[in-house]
Amino acid sequence: MIDTASDPRQPRRLEKKANIVFTVGPDARYRRRCTTECYAECMGEPTARIVLTRRSPNDVQQRQVFVSIDGERVAALNFGDAVARDVAAGAHLLRAHNTLVWKTIGLELKPGEEARFTIVNRPGPGTRVMLALLGTGPIYLTFERERL
Repeated sequence: MIDTASDPRQPRRLEKKANIVFTVGPDARYRRRCTTECYAECMGEPTARIVLTRRSPNDVQQRQVFVSIDGERVAALNFGDAVARDVAAGAHLLRAHNTLVWKTIGLELKPGEEARFTIVNRPGPGTRVMLALLGTGPIYLTFERERL
């Protein structure tokens, strides 16, 4: 173990493995775990990949879409953005919202598998008229899994 604090009054960070940090001391409350981005690498487990894009022609091109994988925030996607994350093979929970509508998808990934999703902020009935007049309107969120 490596003690990273020199002042005895400060909490100490003891590192046991790369990217896994345990905090001890008077202010320590929680153990921090690997992030989704580095989890598979630092744990030495088989990996899979999740790719999220927001490039559909059906998108209204307004509002960010906030995406999390297994409870960890991954990205805030604007129209035209894409993000990819390597994750451990197994079950995962993919969640997205545009501050109005929330969608959650559970998925099971095998080692080496790549799951691609297109996220769409799509218009509902009367959305385009309301967007033109008021600058906002009912915008619905859709996940479309791409078949490889």
